[in-house]
Amino acid sequence: MKALTISGDDRRIMYVSSLFGGKTHDFAMMKSEFDTQEPWFNTIDVLVDLGFLGANREYGEKANILLPHKTPRKSKSNPSPQLTDEQTQANRAHAKRRVVVEHAIGGMKHVHCLSHRVRNQSTSLIDQFFGVSAGLWNFRIS
Repeated sequence: MKALTISGDDRRIMYVSSLFGGKTHDFAMMKSEFDTQEPWFNTIDVLVDLGFLGANREYGEKANILLPHKTPRKSKSNPSPQLTDEQTQANRAHAKRRVVVEHAIGGMKHVHCLSHRVRNQSTSLIDQFFGVSAGLWNFRIS
């Protein structure tokens, strides 16, 4: 099971979605939680990883969805694909801003029921685990 989380620059968890199956793609989770026709991300910067590839096209040009650059595919015409120096620098700057989000997710996992197997069949109870762990993390950093 996994959930979509949104955190701010201060590592505070602001949103935890409902649960999805473990094989559900991150971008599919985002589309089911946030309708692509609504202006959800027009006023804020959304730093995402490559699991959300295509989000900037789906949510429109006004959405501030910031993705890292993807390394091109290897082919006969490009046997050793590499990013340019500018793209590498942009990816490093993106990662420096996004590490705060990863720390917030890791802080939620201090509650071990999220990182270990839960032998419970009730999805509502597991859903509550995510909410409680986000609340405990926000309490810890405040």
